Amino acid sequence: STPVRLVDGSVSWEGRVEVYHGGQWGTICDDRFDRRDAQVICSMLGYSRYRAVIAVKTGSGSIMVDELACTGYENDIAQCKSHGWYTNDCHHTEDVGVACNFKSTTLRYWYHTTTLGYVTVGRYGHIPIRLTGGNRRSLMLYINGRWGNVC
Repeated sequence: STPVRLVDGSVSWEGRVEVYHGGQWGTICDDRFDRRDAQVICSMLGYSRYRAVIAVKTGSGSIMVDELACTGYENDIAQCKSHGWYTNDCHHTEDVGVACNFKSTTLRYWYHTTTLGYVTVGRYGHIPIRLTGGNRRSLMLYINGRWGNVC
């Protein structure tokens, strides 16, 4: 699959879209870019859906794709129609950005074990989590200096 990333956003789930092709990272032009294109990009990054197409800081290097035309159901932007790699009439002022929904995380654990990890939760950012075992099997988050159960 085509490597994609979001850069220069204020949080990990939003930013300028960059794709990796031919040994380099480059941007996507905003010509005809819409929610269906954003949906494919967010899905490629593991997000459930996109939230918005956003204005972003200009990128540098090559503009990789112009006139991206996805249906929204593709697994990879390489399956979408476009003018082809490196074929464009764009400037970096037209670089596209997206905001995706927060990542949903599936947690798996064994009975009577405690698993520590981290999740990104809205305004709290990157926070510790743990699963308590036993019959309760409770998910807990560490926010503001305290562990608390998720209801």
